[in-house]
Amino acid sequence: MTRIHRTCFFLLLAILPLTQWAQTPEATAIATIFDHWYTGDDQTIDLRIHTNLGQLFRNPDKEVYQEAEVSVTFADGSTEDYSGKVRLRGNMRREVCQIPPLKLKFKKKDMTDRGWLPHNDLKIVLPCRSTMPSEQDLIAEFLTYRMYGQMSALSLRVQMVRIHLTDSEGRKNDQELLAFIIEPVETLAARFALQEAERTSYRESFLEKDPYRQMAFFQYMIGNTDWNVYNGHNLKFIGGAPFKRLVAVPYDFDYSAVVGTSYAVPHESLPIRSVTQRLYRGLSCEEQEALDLIQFFSTREAELLQPVQTHPLLEKGKQKEMLNYLEGFFRQLDKTKGLVAELK
Repeated sequence: MTRIHRTCFFLLLAILPLTQWAQTPEATAIATIFDHWYTGDDQTIDLRIHTNLGQLFRNPDKEVYQEAEVSVTFADGSTEDYSGKVRLRGNMRREVCQIPPLKLKFKKKDMTDRGWLPHNDLKIVLPCRSTMPSEQDLIAEFLTYRMYGQMSALSLRVQMVRIHLTDSEGRKNDQELLAFIIEPVETLAARFALQEAERTSYRESFLEKDPYRQMAFFQYMIGNTDWNVYNGHNLKFIGGAPFKRLVAVPYDFDYSAVVGTSYAVPHESLPIRSVTQRLYRGLSCEEQEALDLIQFFSTREAELLQPVQTHPLLEKGKQKEMLNYLEGFFRQLDKTKGLVAELK
């Protein structure tokens, strides 16, 4: 689809009538760098980034790419080398974290020369600090992506990595950290023959109602209010046949109660004092719509909890915290009358 055609498609969304959620299309196998690195299970791959670490972390406010040599080692011991660039990313995490997230960028030609689509950017999430609690928070956020994937096929996949940061100048100590890579939105869209929306924010009326409500109720479940449709905060939008409207895809769950970072606080404009207080921020529901939403989650409790219950790197204490919070949500589903009123 050309840029003009994509623009016309998304402009048409403004005049099309609202419809029920179309059937999610089947995913197709595609070849991208993320798919090549993605294991689809709990395996961790080794990722080595060799760059000027002093220069990389010297100015956290700047988003300037610098040269990097990248190598990946897979579970079978095979290694692949890449030439790329790296920079810091993230807004709030760069302000509050000792170790900001990273973004890798490769040449599109290098991608296509390997027989892949030219999806050449990869976002990497690192622990906020080089401490065990921060590492467990990172695993919790990784599992939150996995939980959302249990609920919706239109979700961003994540791959756990053991990252090795080595200094090309020989002045900084090497760092070894647990981290994870987030699937690019364009890769998610390509898997379902959809397109990423060119705009970054929309009105609620532009969205498919059912998946939007389910996404918003998932955010309610995990205690996350750090997202906004109107300014596109922590949301990406994809669309295309068979959908008549857009589907909102969430990311960045570090401000959620279920992840439990020390810096997570609700925005001062919201009527809650702690992120552990749940607040529904989605499209209002009629009574039957609310009952359908409650039923949708009630029947998926086992699937949603499974990633937290089984991941080998999650410590028992953190697992207990996460499950206690999530199980509180599922107990709340039994209190139908009060919850229906909250969703209206």
